[in-house]
Amino acid sequence: MWIACELVFRHYNPKELEEGMLFMNELNPGNEAKEQVEVWALKAEGIHDQVSYDMMVFECGFPVQPWLITDDGRIAAIPDEIGWFDPGNRSKELIPFTITEMNFIMQEFDGLLEIFVNEDELERGVVDPVYEDNFVILRFLTDDEDAEELYLEEGFDNTTIDDPDDLKEE
Repeated sequence: MWIACELVFRHYNPKELEEGMLFMNELNPGNEAKEQVEVWALKAEGIHDQVSYDMMVFECGFPVQPWLITDDGRIAAIPDEIGWFDPGNRSKELIPFTITEMNFIMQEFDGLLEIFVNEDELERGVVDPVYEDNFVILRFLTDDEDAEELYLEEGFDNTTIDDPDDLKEE
């Protein structure tokens, strides 16, 4: 069974910089119509003696980790469990849930998506995700029929579309 949840990012304070560590940028701050966040990963070449951990935090803020939270505030998945994305009709195989999917969901759907959970446990009030290779499975919200088409459209650039309605043919 699929239930709605929200992708949120929480700051943490590690001891040192590591490749793949996630950071957040605010895009268009102060512009209510275009304000959004963008997640990016630290690359190996960004870690060197001239950039200390303190300098990175001063410039970019503390690193973040993705969490999945249910609508009633319960934790649906912790960072180490987030891993698979169901692209819907485009493929029968699950794809890795990467920064691309994170940014798309944050920018176009305000962080809302669905997680696959055990229906029997949910009826008893327990959010028990179904795991595939130790990772939870996520997908777009099903009540937004255009989400999959928007995401999968060839040549899509999620930095230039503010309103999915702009893509609809008239």
